[in-house]
Amino acid sequence: MRVRVRFTVDKPLPRGTVMKVGGERFWVDIKIERLPGFCYCCGCLWHVLRECSDYDEEVPEDELPYRTWLRASPIKNKGRGGGADREAE
Repeated sequence: MRVRVRFTVDKPLPRGTVMKVGGERFWVDIKIERLPGFCYCCGCLWHVLRECSDYDEEVPEDELPYRTWLRASPIKNKGRGGGADREAE
């Protein structure tokens, strides 16, 4: 499922959220399209990992709280109506 949401960019990116459907609660991972460079250590958009003051170089990158799974694949809109979200072909 894809949804469009707004979030505050002066706080770390959300990695997921709890949703309630039919009285049942479950965790949903969030993936973000068109994500610019961001910090895999703290999740902030205004700097990258090598510029992060919280980053400990001894921690392997595969153990950081944010990783490439946060980046969603873009939608291919070929054959679908147009609109503001249509990618340039």
